[in-house]
Amino acid sequence: MKLNKYDNKCIKLYTKDGLAYEGICTYHNKDYIEHEYGFPYDALMMSSVLFCNDEINKIEVIDEFTDKYGLLEKTVVEAGVELVEDVLESEEDISIYRLLLCLEDNLNDYSTEDIEELIPYFELLIKYNKNEKIVELSRRLKDEYTK
Repeated sequence: MKLNKYDNKCIKLYTKDGLAYEGICTYHNKDYIEHEYGFPYDALMMSSVLFCNDEINKIEVIDEFTDKYGLLEKTVVEAGVELVEDVLESEEDISIYRLLLCLEDNLNDYSTEDIEELIPYFELLIKYNKNEKIVELSRRLKDEYTK
């Protein structure tokens, strides 16, 4: 499958395992993936989750997301704080916003130490992000966990 045509597109990606992920993707060629991750395939990355060509069944370009957040964001949250931090440091406002919505519903699954690690990211988003929805959601999350 030619993955490069999906670079910077909003897609719904179906894995060979039958799972569906929605997000804005970035294409990475085989040389880069092999050097960085050791896999001999080109790949798409969405919200810091890598999907190699050999695990992809089908891809659809979509105009809008199905839900406020989906399996992609749940996967990031379940993977732990390090991956969450990667997304919160990105410049993809829609990915940040969808992840914050997922965190709002699932942050209770995190330990106090993990939440404390995320507070500085919420503070940076409040201070520097220009998207009002992201700022407000970051403020709510920060306030809820710094009571």
